[in-house]
Amino acid sequence: STASGPAHPRPTSFMGMKKVMNSMGSTPGSRITHVEYANGDCEELLVTPVGPNLYRLEESTLFGEAMYHDVIEAETLSEGRLRFIRIAATSGLRVATWILPEAQFQSARLPALLDRIVKIGGNWERTFGGVLTVHLPPAEEGLIMDELNSLFHPGPPDPLIC
Repeated sequence: STASGPAHPRPTSFMGMKKVMNSMGSTPGSRITHVEYANGDCEELLVTPVGPNLYRLEESTLFGEAMYHDVIEAETLSEGRLRFIRIAATSGLRVATWILPEAQFQSARLPALLDRIVKIGGNWERTFGGVLTVHLPPAEEGLIMDELNSLFHPGPPDPLIC
C-alpha cells in the first residue's frame, strides 16, 4: 500500500524534538494517537487499525521496541489513547540506522535514494535532526545498503590504528 512518487515528509512534535518521516505509506483510516507504555512513557504515533486491538504502525516508536509496519496489540483507553501490550507481528523489513551530519542530508543523491526505497516497498524516517533509519524489503536490502554505505562512507575504509 505504499504509493510511488516523491516522499513528502510529515513532521511531528515529540516532547520538544522533531521527527520527520516519509508519509507516502500511510493508508486511509490511519490516525495519530497517543500510545502509552507500562513504564509511563507516552508518544504520538501514526497507526492504522487492522483488527480488534491491533494496529499497524505507520512510523517507528521512539520509546518502545516496535518499528515501522509492525503490528501492535494495544488496549483502547479514554479519548482514543492506546496502551501498548505487545508486538503482535513484525514487519519483516530490514532496519538500518545512521547518525549523519546535516551535510549528508543535503546530498543531491540522498532524496532520489529515499524515493527509491519507498517505491520498492520500504520506508525512511529522520529523527532528532541527524538520525536516519531505513526500512527495507529483504530482497532489496543488499543493493540499497551498498548504495547508502557508499554515499555515507565514500572511498576506501580508514586504516585501523591500534
